[in-house]
Amino acid sequence: MCGICGILSFNDNDVDKREIIYEMTSLMVHRGPDDDGYYFNDDIGLGIRRLAIIDIEGGHQPILSEDGRYVVILNGEIYNYIELRQMLIRNGHVFRTDSDTEVIVHLFEEKGAECVSELNGMFAFAIWDNLNKELFLFRDRIGIKPLYYTINDHSFTFASHLSSIRKVRPQKDISFESFLNYLGISYVPYPETIFKDICKLEPGHFLKVEKNGQIINKKYWDIKEFGTLDLPSIEDYRDNIMELLKDSISIQKRSDVAVGTFLSGGLDSSCIVALLSEQLEEPVRTFSAGFEGGLNELPYAKIVAEKFGTDHSELMIKGSELPSVIPEIIDMMDEPISDNSIVPTYMLSKVAVKCGVKVVLNGTGGDELFGGYERYIPQTIIKKAVNSLPDRFRKSIGSLVSIVNLDKGQKLENSALLFAASISGVNYTFLSKLFKDKTNYERILDDMIERYKRFVPSYKKEASKSHLMYFDLKNYLVGDVLSLLDKMTMAVSLEGRVPMLDHRVVEFCYSVPDSVKFRNGKLKELLKNTLQGILPDEIMHLPKSGFAGPIRYWIEKHLIKSMFEQLVHNPLPFYREYLNIGIIKETLLHRERYWRFLPTIFSLYIFNLWYRKHIEGQEVSL
Repeated sequence: MCGICGILSFNDNDVDKREIIYEMTSLMVHRGPDDDGYYFNDDIGLGIRRLAIIDIEGGHQPILSEDGRYVVILNGEIYNYIELRQMLIRNGHVFRTDSDTEVIVHLFEEKGAECVSELNGMFAFAIWDNLNKELFLFRDRIGIKPLYYTINDHSFTFASHLSSIRKVRPQKDISFESFLNYLGISYVPYPETIFKDICKLEPGHFLKVEKNGQIINKKYWDIKEFGTLDLPSIEDYRDNIMELLKDSISIQKRSDVAVGTFLSGGLDSSCIVALLSEQLEEPVRTFSAGFEGGLNELPYAKIVAEKFGTDHSELMIKGSELPSVIPEIIDMMDEPISDNSIVPTYMLSKVAVKCGVKVVLNGTGGDELFGGYERYIPQTIIKKAVNSLPDRFRKSIGSLVSIVNLDKGQKLENSALLFAASISGVNYTFLSKLFKDKTNYERILDDMIERYKRFVPSYKKEASKSHLMYFDLKNYLVGDVLSLLDKMTMAVSLEGRVPMLDHRVVEFCYSVPDSVKFRNGKLKELLKNTLQGILPDEIMHLPKSGFAGPIRYWIEKHLIKSMFEQLVHNPLPFYREYLNIGIIKETLLHRERYWRFLPTIFSLYIFNLWYRKHIEGQEVSL
């Protein structure tokens, strides 16, 4: 795991790329504290900070091809590098290191940009072609690793961290459209960032940037098969999944440093621990967290730890720690995310590093592949009934319901908004009152609907469960879950790996019919069938709970004073201009009554702190 950056000049200007690249890499030391490396010529400057995981002594980057034509820098891991290396050696390539990065440069020599299809991993990497004066940037299929870029008349700049790009182009212009998206879904969706004129490279895409400034953006991967697989029996599906998961864990445990796992006590992380324990001679290192004043899954995690004989560590997260922890998180947050699971992810990552672990596997992705969220199954008779009616009747019923409950009525009226709210916890009643200009509220709703339509083709009808899961895979998983995992593990120089998101597992799961995945109308029924007899019964029947903190408890006991100060007494000028501060005050004063509004209040609070730190340059204290 690393942080990479680069600048490609479009003309022969006299910009000192060396000093700029040195500054950009200095802002990513947390992503790679073990080593740094650079490459410069008249056209380009490349830099990297390295977290040494594979070939610790010999894996220095950048790595050049044998003739010096190609230069590569990699953030992430290529898990099948051993197999690819053996194939390339048979083809006559000579290797100078044992690193996974060197595999990329030799593979690119053979296949060009098509080489990315051979890679199994999580990655964002850059390749510079000295002969054709072309820069290639690749992001992994799922979007596990980030990559940002910006362009002007003089140059193209990219980096693994937004702050590094802003070092080159001091950027304080917030994209108001991105801010609206953030309030609606708790993160900024790709390809936008919170800043104007800075973009995210989309998952499964690569860029080719030419010396004259021409850019080609090409998709190289996506889900193509939805529910087309037809196997003779449930046992055949189960056996295929088990084989794929075991092989994914086998190659993702490859490391020259200590490996552990996050263990929540839920089905997905318990699955990783169970299968990893079969493959290691020594006990698996496991790390679990519980919450004072909220959900505590530590007893369930302990059951799994004892079952598989792990070396287990526990963390009880206390609300009294938030005033010191949240400022640390804000410091490392290059772009705002308000999912409150960012707190336990960061704190548990610190525990793992303190225990000497440098790589953690976790169960991220299981819900999006196997159907773990209740939103994939219609929740009530009224939702089924309303969604089955023509639009004009659905609108009428939605309006009638809104007389009693605006929030409920608005969501019933549109399946896209209902689905979006089930993900982020956004409250439409609150949003409708929050903005001085009501068109801003409408812009949030319109964007949610358009994004839903982009990924769910039958959006006006009852969407298939697989397409709802696909929506989450391409949106919530990338923009929220994987983004916060990367930011918070990298904040403490820890590498987070996600075996369930091996692209082979992903492709297989989406090819499985919904009738098999949701057998008997139950969530995660296929995965449970696969793990029957492997995990303890208590885990198999444990309801879905997630990794979120007790937000109401945190606000009531530990954050309320700071929230009043930040959002009511001394709000951002930005907030005063666009928002009704009165409704924020009313919600905080009567929080027991308006508890459904608190997730959006928390989003405003996090954005306020982030803005103070990263735009105004203030130190954040609670």
